Amino acid sequence: MDSEIAISIIAGASAIGGAFISSIFSYFKELSNKSHHRKVLLREKFEEMSYMIISAQEWIGNVINAKDISELNTMPPVDSRRAVVLAHIYFPKMREPTQNLLNAAVEFQHMLIDNHEFVHGKSVGVQAAHKNAAAYKSAAESYFNAIAMIDKATIKYASRYSKA
Repeated sequence: MDSEIAISIIAGASAIGGAFISSIFSYFKELSNKSHHRKVLLREKFEEMSYMIISAQEWIGNVINAKDISELNTMPPVDSRRAVVLAHIYFPKMREPTQNLLNAAVEFQHMLIDNHEFVHGKSVGVQAAHKNAAAYKSAAESYFNAIAMIDKATIKYASRYSKA
């Protein structure tokens, strides 16, 4: 009778132990999967933010070449704003560089609007540079400094945010 009880206890303990060990492995596997999915999400969002930054760099050429003030007014720096939003949600280290880029883009666009001369056949950029070369140069430098800052930050944090 004692051997039957011992066998029952050992069998029961083995079953409970096996379930417990299986649960522990499942828990750690789930943690590993969550970590992997988070890394994949961060990589995808970092790539998306990088594409927004590239598009923001193309934006300045488009606004400079706008034909008139009405066309310029239809070209807000949307991709710069999207990059800021992604940085605020996912990438705290990229908040300042993306915000600086957006601020510089808005400053540049306001400079173009403020210095528009309404000369037919000349682009908005040419008109602004002709009317106020110092303001044009200052706003352009600010924008390109912001681009350099964000490029530097992107390179610095790329390995951190794109591990998956």
